[in-house]
Amino acid sequence: MNISRIMKTAAAMAVGMMLPLGAYATNGPFTDVPDSHLFANDIAWMHENGITKGCNPPANTQFCPDDDISRGEVAAFFHRFSHWVTANTGSDTLETGSVSGPQGEKGETGPQGEKGDTGPQGEKGETGAQGEKGDTGDKGDTGPQGDIGPQGPQGDKGDTGPQGEKGDPGPQGEPGAAGGFAGVTVTTAQGSWSGGQQAQSVTATCPAGHLVVSGGFDIDSNNASWVVTSSRPSSNGWTVAAAGAGSTTVTAYAVCAEI
Repeated sequence: MNISRIMKTAAAMAVGMMLPLGAYATNGPFTDVPDSHLFANDIAWMHENGITKGCNPPANTQFCPDDDISRGEVAAFFHRFSHWVTANTGSDTLETGSVSGPQGEKGETGPQGEKGDTGPQGEKGETGAQGEKGDTGDKGDTGPQGDIGPQGPQGDKGDTGPQGEKGDPGPQGEPGAAGGFAGVTVTTAQGSWSGGQQAQSVTATCPAGHLVVSGGFDIDSNNASWVVTSSRPSSNGWTVAAAGAGSTTVTAYAVCAEI
């Protein structure tokens, strides 16, 4: 047989009157009992002390605080509460004042007291006897050669030394050979060409017993399409090469010295 919600509330209040209200945090174990609930502290206390387990076994994550309660559930509450009384008072009879409230929270630590005066300096003790000198240890092995350090920076340039005395004049050298060329001869050679762009050359040859020392050329300027491509000494003379279109005449000159 179920009783009304009013009877359930009255039963919870009857248990709550035996407890120190407000002594337990409202971070209760049931998801359906918010901190703002009228009996949040009482329900949390009942769960902590084994008087209630929950209304949705086996998870028991809810208390169903606003549901009706049966006579059997009321009997279970009072039966479990009697075990709590016996465990906390040593008696199965609940008398006024026989149930001790829970341990209160630890109070704040008092302020630090003032530092006391420093005590007097104690007397200096006697100096102990001098110990004997120990034996000299063996010489250790020489350590490895360290790496060569980096080269130092370049020093400043020193001052210039004083001017040395002028040395004695050296001996007069022997007269040198007479300069210039002897027996200079200029030879010429002429080449006349006509046709396409193919390069042509002509060589002015030095006579026997002579060595080419210079050279040059002359080109017919009436036909400007021909150009000289090279003018240089050959094995025994001076060679001039030219290329162009049409007709032209090129004269090579060789300056030859007698040897």
